[in-house]
Amino acid sequence: MVWSIQRCDSIASWKPFDLGKLKINYETAVADGKLFMAAIYCDNEGNILKVVTSTMNGRNNTKGEARAARMACQVAEEFMENEIIFEGDCLNLVNQVMDEIGEPNWDIVGEVKTIRRLLKDHVMWSFT
Repeated sequence: MVWSIQRCDSIASWKPFDLGKLKINYETAVADGKLFMAAIYCDNEGNILKVVTSTMNGRNNTKGEARAARMACQVAEEFMENEIIFEGDCLNLVNQVMDEIGEPNWDIVGEVKTIRRLLKDHVMWSFT
């Protein structure tokens, strides 16, 4: 059987995080040989405080996610007084950033090492 149906009685809903915290979502899209990267900065009420975008040639989504995450971290330094949660959907990148001992993949080594350094410099930041 390829498909199955399961009943789900819970409803997922957005819950605000603690006052004073910021959440930065970073994302990448790939189209026509280009990587389109974005970082969206929100407060605990979901208000958008800042949006940063960038593009580059390429087709490697992980590279794009790494660039978007690095961009998010660098711009986040504008919000130094806040606790910041960085969130993306590339588990491969998150695992490489959080593994302080392992050597990152060759194509994202620069981004991963930069993010690791920034996280060490900013103890109020978390990366998920």
